[in-house]
Amino acid sequence: MIAESRLLRLAEKNTPYRQYRAKRLGTRAPSVPAGYAITIRRSSRNDMDRMDGPSFAGLDRVIMDLSKMPAPPGCMRLKWLLPDLRIVRRGGYVVVYAIDNKARMLRLLRIAYDVKSNSKPLRMRTPGPKGRAPAPAGKGLSPIDLDWHDGYSGQALEELLSFEKYGRTDLLVAAITQAIEQKAQRRGRLSQAERVILAAGTLDAAMVTGGFDNFFTYWPQFASSIVESLLHIGCKRLAKTTQRALDVLGLKHMSPKRVSGVMAKWDERLAEKLERCSMSYWKSPGPARQLFAFIKANRDQIRL
Repeated sequence: MIAESRLLRLAEKNTPYRQYRAKRLGTRAPSVPAGYAITIRRSSRNDMDRMDGPSFAGLDRVIMDLSKMPAPPGCMRLKWLLPDLRIVRRGGYVVVYAIDNKARMLRLLRIAYDVKSNSKPLRMRTPGPKGRAPAPAGKGLSPIDLDWHDGYSGQALEELLSFEKYGRTDLLVAAITQAIEQKAQRRGRLSQAERVILAAGTLDAAMVTGGFDNFFTYWPQFASSIVESLLHIGCKRLAKTTQRALDVLGLKHMSPKRVSGVMAKWDERLAEKLERCSMSYWKSPGPARQLFAFIKANRDQIRL
């Protein structure tokens, strides 16, 4: 869970949106309304840099609306990732952001064109399993869409696997990962298969919300096992990229305490290196398909 102090610390590593906006729009920039302060990650700036003038202006209107109303009707909380996250679809765009009501601040994490609109999509990964909007008037909705906006809610493994026919294996993997995390918090003992699923699933969720810096900052306990876990499910390319990110930390012996120590001494060079690794990760398909196949093949070792 992102505490308010952590969100503030993360914001210090980002660019004020007001500053970036003025650079893009110049003298045409409308006045910024009083509301929540907004910061953007480097990866989000890169996504916006690829937009032409009219496209950026459309996105800017969405962002300005969020500054006035940070939780508009229709936005969803991504509780399966972190409780402070929201996803909103407006004007042909998808925006994933973190919100801090006490500090009156928003942090833009991922930007994309809405694949349901007529806009040409950006060459980037979608915001994550929760990025799917419900069909109008309740038609065509699966049990996943109807019941899982808040993530896992106590289903047995076989019940979860039975939803494969609806095609949302990314949601299934996210729910199963969340269920295993809850089990670990209750009992603290997991099978080897469950540890693999938890590590790989947590990495993919962390990459959705902010990249390797997010993963190493909030889940350092998985740093020593994540590469082996990715190889175990057959994600060789992602394992190679993740190993490069681990090498950036410069640690001979990986431990949660040492990883946290490196991340606490944040500097711009480390940020740039991890950002390049994150961009390489996002260019590859995520591990959801391989993870789901691994879960089915090892269902006898999984107890939710």
